[in-house]
Amino acid sequence: MLNEALKKLEDDLEVYDMILLVEPEGDGAEGDLTRRFLSSQIFRQSEKKVLILSAEKNKELAELYYTYEFSDKVRMIGGDKQHGDLLNLIDSGLIAEQEAFELILR
Repeated sequence: MLNEALKKLEDDLEVYDMILLVEPEGDGAEGDLTRRFLSSQIFRQSEKKVLILSAEKNKELAELYYTYEFSDKVRMIGGDKQHGDLLNLIDSGLIAEQEAFELILR
């Protein structure tokens, strides 16, 4: 099963510029932030071909993400409060939301 996930990842990386694994988030501000990113003008106007996958529904791929550093083409976004991430920087006011959205797609 892991071999199938790896093969699918390799195939997807040939087609897409970036793969975003979206972690499940809680209700309220955390979940709203990912939804705002996905509906933002920055995301919609990006020329990059982006595949968006649920990390929860693609557990094998998420495991590969955590185990190996493939490239900057596979990224995880979500609201993991235990570890610092880009969305936590927005919540703390260290960067603006639009800046974070631009960084995700960079």
